[in-house]
Amino acid sequence: MLTLLLTCLFCLIAALAVWLFSRMTTQRTQALQALASHRGWRYCNRLAFSRELRLRHFHLLTAAASASARHCLISPGDTLWVMDITAMSRHHLTEQTVILVSCSLDLHGQISISRNRWLEYDQLTPMHDQPPVTLSQDDLPVRLAQWHCRSDTRHRMRGFFREGVIDWLETHPELHVEWSQGWLLVCQPGCQVVPENLERAIKDVQQLAGLLQS
Repeated sequence: MLTLLLTCLFCLIAALAVWLFSRMTTQRTQALQALASHRGWRYCNRLAFSRELRLRHFHLLTAAASASARHCLISPGDTLWVMDITAMSRHHLTEQTVILVSCSLDLHGQISISRNRWLEYDQLTPMHDQPPVTLSQDDLPVRLAQWHCRSDTRHRMRGFFREGVIDWLETHPELHVEWSQGWLLVCQPGCQVVPENLERAIKDVQQLAGLLQS
């Protein structure tokens, strides 16, 4: 009798968890669809990474648990992408909202930087002809010497660290930032941005793009 009661209780808890997850997912879908309609963006519930996106060699996308994203918002002209991605961190899977904006710079290469190391890099997946390396304190600006940074070269990306960019990074120490082949990627590890805060988050990323291009 006790076993039956425990089994019923377990099934009830599981069903409740599924219902709550489904409800939360539906609410996020509806809110993002409404935002997309208001701004004239396209919305996709799930979207596979395109070949062009994969060839940009973003470290976060390389560490993604699958080659697709959820809740994708895409602006006219494809200059802004917003998506939810599951990534393999050093200790567990993390869910985060990723913002991608077009950001052309007179630089050649890839770079990623965050206050702490958090991504788990897949050693079996080829990422670059020149594998990314972890930059030493001597390779980084003094104010960012303790940050975790990876780049495909030690010297070509030094132009990334302009004074205003360093200020922005220090103001947003919780964020993970990457730049590759004319695109800027920003996310907060383990954080899905709620729809009502999304436009403000996009403006913050666009501010960083402006600092890089100024």
